Amino acid sequence: YLDRIVVAGEHGVAVLTLDGGRDSGFVPPSIDGEIYAVDVQYNGKILIGGSFEKVNGESVRNFARLNQDGSLCESFDPGSGPNGSVHAITIDDHGILIGGIFVTYDGISSRRIARLGYDGKLKADFDIGLGFDGPVQAIHRRVDGRYLVGGSFGYFNGVIQNNISLVNANGSVVENDLLMLQLNGAVYGISELAGGSSIFGGSF
Repeated sequence: YLDRIVVAGEHGVAVLTLDGGRDSGFVPPSIDGEIYAVDVQYNGKILIGGSFEKVNGESVRNFARLNQDGSLCESFDPGSGPNGSVHAITIDDHGILIGGIFVTYDGISSRRIARLGYDGKLKADFDIGLGFDGPVQAIHRRVDGRYLVGGSFGYFNGVIQNNISLVNANGSVVENDLLMLQLNGAVYGISELAGGSSIFGGSF
């Protein structure tokens, strides 16, 4: 939102006004687990990812979309969804990119990162091959259209990485670009500065 703040955590999501007050038009949904990631679409609908099995009593696993009033969006259909928790969500003109500890999405192999359409379905135009060999904790789309992906992993599609990876828009790894960057621990946050410099945060 441009004029709202979305906060999330264990068992809940809330929407606040810019002065810290509660948005009375949003009824917090009942969630039986934890929320690790949120993002908001251009139409105000809220994507939530984490470790949960139900939203407002309906079966939905680890990833869901909420309407602006907090109800579950019935037009969003992730099928059986990711089979493990979701820790990162990024929305752009290609669709929705999610990362986490999952290895399948709706029963299809997608190791720890996946691109979805705005309808929640897995997209075939993002070919990650073997994917990541460890959890993905952060995804940031750079101004050049490529993605910085952080987490706790050593390989992406068989190519040596060091907890940070640069991925093309089609899902292929940008070889040699970040191979000299040695991070000896997990990356949990990524941001980009004007001019193209990047900031990483984590346990390295």
